[in-house]
Amino acid sequence: MILRITLKDIAAFMRSERKVFFWLLACMVCGSFVLNYSYSFARWRGEMYEYAVEADVPRYKIRAKGASADADALIKALGADGFPETESYQFFGETDEGLKIAGSSFISKSTGAFTGYWTEGYKYKFERSETNACAVNNGLLEYGERFKMTGEPFTLDGEEFTIRGVYEAIRGDCDIVIFPEKFLEKYDKVSEVWITFAKRLDDAQLGRFEQLVRERLPGGNITKPPESGVEGSNMVKANELQYSAIVIMLVVCLVSLIKYWQSVNLPAYTVYWINGASNGVIIGVALCESLILCGSTYLVGLGLNALSRLFMTKTASLTANDILIGFGIFFGVFAVFTLINTVRVCKRFKVANIRRD
Repeated sequence: MILRITLKDIAAFMRSERKVFFWLLACMVCGSFVLNYSYSFARWRGEMYEYAVEADVPRYKIRAKGASADADALIKALGADGFPETESYQFFGETDEGLKIAGSSFISKSTGAFTGYWTEGYKYKFERSETNACAVNNGLLEYGERFKMTGEPFTLDGEEFTIRGVYEAIRGDCDIVIFPEKFLEKYDKVSEVWITFAKRLDDAQLGRFEQLVRERLPGGNITKPPESGVEGSNMVKANELQYSAIVIMLVVCLVSLIKYWQSVNLPAYTVYWINGASNGVIIGVALCESLILCGSTYLVGLGLNALSRLFMTKTASLTANDILIGFGIFFGVFAVFTLINTVRVCKRFKVANIRRD
């Protein structure tokens, strides 16, 4: 019975208040789309954050001021103790001029984790046999009339190197990158060591790794890579909370249109009351109306969100949890205010409400 009355009321709403009805539908669809798009954007931002912090890269960072030879011994010990394959490693230290230098097992634009955006030499294949090759922060170079600096000489602590790559460093990035053999030859101190394994260490391997660090680099402080899926998820939740608050304010404004319709529809509710419908039934009809309107417009908003991803790149697919939470917020606000207003309407029932205009 409630469903039949609900559909009848919605049809009456459309016939008698056509402009208001379609304006309500259009605004609800827009609200649904904005909510779903904001959740898609939040999930995209979470994915980009995980990419930025390299949550999927099993890179372990050791902060310790020690001897370069001890750091090299640590790398060699890893290859003989059942650890996952060491994909790359970097030694960090300082030049005589106080510049931050890295001795890296590979040099390419992929070293952006500790250099920055590469502007020259990103297609050059660095070979470790070319011991005096280096990549340099462009802030250290004097371009003058030159179009590029790759292939030019660069003097590093009294020794000449050949620039094979140039990058634009940001704060905290290293200034010069050379191969580790040359680093060990020129510098006897290391401030930090980065080791990237083929996969994340399990608990037993991590325990042995910590023991090796204590032996080779006493006082070394290990920073483990972020947990994949955790860092991004926390950002997604924080952003979804912010966006939800904004959409809730929009939905509260739309509820005023429902309130207007319920006031206009007071004679019809009074007829239901005279014919024996309890306040609970009438409240159920009002909530059912909100459910049908919210459900149908939310599905349209979901469809528009899926369509938008064809030409908007900064979005990600929604999870089932995102959809359920979004609909819960969307319908929940409507339901709460509909309930409050319907209870108010039920207190106004009297025969005088039925009149012929």
